[in-house]
Amino acid sequence: MALAQRSARSRDGCRDGPSHGDDNPAAVSAGGDCPALTPADIKSVTGVDVHAVPRLSQPGAGFTCANYDTADGKLFVGISLANSTGELQAMVPPDGVYPVKTTLSGVGDSATLYKTDAAGTVRFLLASKGGKGFALAPFTTAITDDQLTRLAHTAAGRL
Repeated sequence: MALAQRSARSRDGCRDGPSHGDDNPAAVSAGGDCPALTPADIKSVTGVDVHAVPRLSQPGAGFTCANYDTADGKLFVGISLANSTGELQAMVPPDGVYPVKTTLSGVGDSATLYKTDAAGTVRFLLASKGGKGFALAPFTTAITDDQLTRLAHTAAGRL
């Protein structure tokens, strides 16, 4: 991917505007929930009630499968799906943006948790399975790394 394309990404790892398969209406269910990770999945792991909000409806809501927020309107977690290895590769953050990288085992064929620092101030998880994949990012530190990994395990099981 060209450096100019990489630098056009926003904080959530998605480029501003259409990218990596996000115009595929089959990628999002009619209710706006992502079939790979539903509000019920999120509540069962985190205990927090969430609902889907439209893409680009607020700053940071750039994920293409779903952007979930809480009852108070704060973004909680976002997920984008990749339907090919090329789309997944386009989601890999540029070097240096997330300098702390942890390979996760048991999540799809491969998974990496990216962090801006050891405290995990900003996190971004990429996982792949069978040539498909997803990007998952919390908008809050209230989601622990363990919870994020459990959410990723659920999403990977639905690819």
